[in-house]
Amino acid sequence: MNKNEVVALSGGSDIFSSRTIIREGEAVGSFFGLVNQGTWGTDEADEAAKYFRLPGDVKIEDRNDDGVINQADRTIIGKGIPDGYGSLINTFRYKNFELLVDLQFQYGNDIMYITTRPQENRQGIANSLATVLDAWTPENQDTEIAQWRPVSAGYDNLDTSHMIQDGSFIRGRNLLLGYNFSPDISEKLKLSRLKIYTSAQNFFVSTKYEGYDPEVQTSDNTFGQGEVNFDQYPKPRVFMIGLNATF
Repeated sequence: MNKNEVVALSGGSDIFSSRTIIREGEAVGSFFGLVNQGTWGTDEADEAAKYFRLPGDVKIEDRNDDGVINQADRTIIGKGIPDGYGSLINTFRYKNFELLVDLQFQYGNDIMYITTRPQENRQGIANSLATVLDAWTPENQDTEIAQWRPVSAGYDNLDTSHMIQDGSFIRGRNLLLGYNFSPDISEKLKLSRLKIYTSAQNFFVSTKYEGYDPEVQTSDNTFGQGEVNFDQYPKPRVFMIGLNATF
């Protein structure tokens, strides 16, 4: 279990590092950004115009209500450090067979999946995520994906709460099935012990995170846990067959 809080800072001022913030009273390395409120609807055209936006543009919360969307509207939008993590490991034995099961879990943490920004905003000039199929249209206005437009029309490229995803997961870290040969067979081969096994590592991952792997991180920021920049390489799934022989 893990619960952390910044109790005090020298001078009391916030410390900014990449897309995270260290602030008194908050968890270390909290994500800092703008709050995405979906997209502007056709019935909000007049209000959107005050922010130089059109229906179909991304709608950002004006937290200080000053009529301008800028860095002053940023707030804490998530945290990368989990509330808890652990594993469940056991070996089941039946006669000469043994089955090792190793499960890993983590919960209560967020991931800032920055990949959604270039692969949802820059439609038409880069590969896109399938989520752009839910982009704003006059018939589909309840969405966080902006309307498809020519690149020359411009697009928002902001760090927002839309990039924050639940990073909790359960992973099948290792599954190993082995068979220990009886002593009489081992002795005939002049061995004290003989075992054959097969295993699968990273054999499943259950998570709501939409990226490749909820446990992989690409940020080199000291407090950047959970900050995934662009298309990180996932952990591989490994299958093995082995033989243990003890002389």
